Amino acid sequence: MDRYKNCYAKQALSWKLRKQFIVGGYVSAIDKVTGVPHFLKRTSTGRQATDLVLSHILEGLVDGTLVPGQRINAKHLTEHLGVSVVPVREALHYLAGEGLVELLPLKGARIPTMNPGEIVRWWDIYCWLGRRAIIEVPKFLAADLTLISQIDEAVAGIDSSVYQANPRRFIMTLLNFHKVLNSITGLVEIDEATRRLQVVYWCTYLPNYVDFEVYAQEFANHYHQIGDLIKIGAGEAAFALFEFHVSWSSAIINGESPEPGHVWTS
Repeated sequence: MDRYKNCYAKQALSWKLRKQFIVGGYVSAIDKVTGVPHFLKRTSTGRQATDLVLSHILEGLVDGTLVPGQRINAKHLTEHLGVSVVPVREALHYLAGEGLVELLPLKGARIPTMNPGEIVRWWDIYCWLGRRAIIEVPKFLAADLTLISQIDEAVAGIDSSVYQANPRRFIMTLLNFHKVLNSITGLVEIDEATRRLQVVYWCTYLPNYVDFEVYAQEFANHYHQIGDLIKIGAGEAAFALFEFHVSWSSAIINGESPEPGHVWTS
């Protein structure tokens, strides 16, 4: 795990913000009108003006109006949000402390960048993080067939988001699928690990390296198949497919262009 040391250091969050980032699920709390996760609206310092700035920046990360490398102009925020410079500075320093922005001397801040190699390493970590729930969930379904409807609903959420104009919202539905599996199996420690690794945040970088206009349907197809395997009790096979999905999507992140619907080998 030494090769992940820098990633862990860069992405570490305080308990408070981790809890605020994912409370009760990734998108079990998505606003059906705006598509913005409700957890972003619950980030709070207890100071209204500062909270307004925090929410504006966090929502910008999810909806794509703020992208890696983009500068955040403090003066523009004061004018756009109708607040003074004090809460803007406070919010930027707060987010800088959590690794979500980088402060620029006398120039406000900017959104950190993440290269393809870092994204691929995070995918690898997340693959093994999700392994246990994928393998174990079939036995829970065997004991209570009514739980199958939760998986069906999660897959339906993925289907309904395939052609979203904002691919980050589609990504949230993929994360919700795993959240549902964690809920069924009662593996709350996986949700805690997910909060610690700040999964929602680094997943917002994926559209910079994956053309979801081309590949969203293939992503959805993989999750359909994973769900089907889980429902027939084939947890090991489901994980093998998820592991393939991570390798396939990692290849795309690294610049390969596998043709959708065709066989791909690593």
